[in-house]
Amino acid sequence: MERYTILIINGPNLNSVSKTELRAFSSSWLDDVEELCREQAADLDISLDFRQSNHEGELLDWIHEGIRTFDGIIINPSSYGVTSQAIHDALSLAPIPVVEVQLGNIMSEFDKKTPVTAGAADILIAGADDYGYLLAMDAVIQMLDKDKKEEQ
Repeated sequence: MERYTILIINGPNLNSVSKTELRAFSSSWLDDVEELCREQAADLDISLDFRQSNHEGELLDWIHEGIRTFDGIIINPSSYGVTSQAIHDALSLAPIPVVEVQLGNIMSEFDKKTPVTAGAADILIAGADDYGYLLAMDAVIQMLDKDKKEEQ
């Protein structure tokens, strides 16, 4: 049995992003990210539930489910990150570790948008491309391990 279960939620249009155009649109990038995450999860002895939706309400339902049934949540809210107070509010209810992933450097000259949702996350990882997901997995595990040690 895995030591932790982590929910990874991906927001709108991430099912259409390609590596060559995070930057253009195609359909295999998110599948590649999921495979990368599953390989690391196997090495770390954790289980993942990897999901994507273009619908805000579905993302909210998954966050609420995640709070009840998972050890941690990783979310890439995509464009909802700068617009969704509802996602922020749902994440702020989480008594479990929450890490937000933004593919690009949101502080760059191009973006200059502060995610609304990031304020509800324990950690924001931005600008690390698909490796941000791996960093997020490590961060969630570190927080869970620290909590477990403190409980003993």
